[in-house]
Amino acid sequence: SGRTFDEFPFRFTVRERSDEPMVGDPAPPSLQATLATEPKIEEIDSSSPARPRMHDLTIADAVMSGKPAVIAFATPAFCHSRLCAPIMDTVMDPLAARYGDAASFIHVEPYVLRDLRAGFVENAVPATREWKLQSEPWIFVVGPDGRIAAKFEGIVALDEVEAELRRALGD
Repeated sequence: SGRTFDEFPFRFTVRERSDEPMVGDPAPPSLQATLATEPKIEEIDSSSPARPRMHDLTIADAVMSGKPAVIAFATPAFCHSRLCAPIMDTVMDPLAARYGDAASFIHVEPYVLRDLRAGFVENAVPATREWKLQSEPWIFVVGPDGRIAAKFEGIVALDEVEAELRRALGD
């Protein structure tokens, strides 16, 4: 149509380090709620159906176990991006089914579910603050040495996470 538009100034900051743990950093040894400390699964898992096997172990125990861990910070029922449930269904579940004996799989709800259900107040759980996460979902692969081997924010494909997990397993 031959129309011209004014320039639209767009600025962004590129930082050398992001807030959340970087690849190579030690994984924060968080003591998130598990079924041992919160027996009502619906208080720590908004999935439908819930994933109790991903709520048996603290992050601290997993990163000190000497075997790899895959940790998902995701809130399937309350996710802003609407990516949390698909990530759990298409990445975490298949990996846990395939590698559940060789690695630990942990699901952390990033917010206090009781608060969300009462009025949609996003009150971050301590693990979310310790990992300095500003969004969801996140998946972290932690190596047997307790260090971050890979991290993924938002949408991610099964094969991408599986490749990093296999690397952490020494395959």
